[in-house]
Amino acid sequence: MNIILAVLGFLVIVLLTLSIPHAFELLAQKLATAAKEKTGISTDAQGLFGIHPDKLFRIVLIVAIIVAIIVWLITNSIIVGLIFFVVTFFLPKVIQNYNKSIRLIEFDERLPAALDLMSSSAKAGMSLAQTIEEVGMNSPKPINEEFMAMYQEHKLGTDLSQTIINARKRIGSRPFTLVASALLVNIEKGGNLPDALETLSNSLKEIWRLEQKLITSSAEGRKAMWVISAVPIFIALLVFALQPELASALTGSILGFAILFAAILTYVLGLYWLRNILNQEI
Repeated sequence: MNIILAVLGFLVIVLLTLSIPHAFELLAQKLATAAKEKTGISTDAQGLFGIHPDKLFRIVLIVAIIVAIIVWLITNSIIVGLIFFVVTFFLPKVIQNYNKSIRLIEFDERLPAALDLMSSSAKAGMSLAQTIEEVGMNSPKPINEEFMAMYQEHKLGTDLSQTIINARKRIGSRPFTLVASALLVNIEKGGNLPDALETLSNSLKEIWRLEQKLITSSAEGRKAMWVISAVPIFIALLVFALQPELASALTGSILGFAILFAAILTYVLGLYWLRNILNQEI
């Protein structure tokens, strides 16, 4: 029976892959276009592990179906298979969002140094566009990527003010929002650009120092949060390993599934509440 189910599952995967590739392609293109419009970053940069988003979508969908079928055959529970399908399908998105958050943290940390470089270049007589190019050529990632993208956009004919506005929307950084506002005011009203950039750099450095102090003060609470979040998972694994009949009672009936869903929902909401308490912004 299991062999027949496995063969049927394999045939379903083959049919899905062959019959609706155009639907996958259209949906993936829409998702990639929406991501590009929201962030302004090219679709290649949006991909995970260097895979283009449309290909990544098809791969993740097929892998999620395979995992769900395998788990269903092993546990003999469609509900558990669906849970693994959802987890497998959304896991790459979680990883991608984590990589974006790390990239944004690195950008914010290196922004004051970029402002210092812009201030020095402006004191040397360079225009604002030239200082942006200078940062793009002589700064580490991801600063150089974003500033070079700004310079290239301006070089292709976009007004410098609009280029800065587009970068502010694309990057999504609070410190860069302040920088962009100061640059836009300077373009519109004029003023001493080197002094403005130097003042911004000093302010961002002070904000970063206070944020690091807050992170250090809450480090113990974050460690406790990880321990608290790991205990229910460890207990659940023990129950599934040592008392499979109890686990089957939770996953083999609608009432058990409702109890399991309520427990997972409470667990996730508790983690979200703890995270919001510990992640205070200045």
